[in-house]
Amino acid sequence: MFNQTTFAQTLINTDNEVLRKIKAVKVTSIQELDFNSMEGQNYQVNVKLLFENGKYKLLKYVTNTTYLDDIPDFNNLNELQQILTEYWDEFISNLVA
Repeated sequence: MFNQTTFAQTLINTDNEVLRKIKAVKVTSIQELDFNSMEGQNYQVNVKLLFENGKYKLLKYVTNTTYLDDIPDFNNLNELQQILTEYWDEFISNLVA
């Protein structure tokens, strides 16, 4: 399982031809894990990359409130799920632009 930085770096290192074939990005679920005083609340984020040919890749990574500080306040995990879906969609779009 990746952490958020490694997940982003994996996308950056992915060939642009492959990235262009991604039709949609969806954060399918977020699970609260443990809390620690250094990182705050930990979360497991499950991401689905849907490709033009109908195939998909499921990936997961772990993040924490330290990485989420730049995200506007969210009231629940459903809101965070939507925010992260938009974030990764834009992240990938910027890589292939």
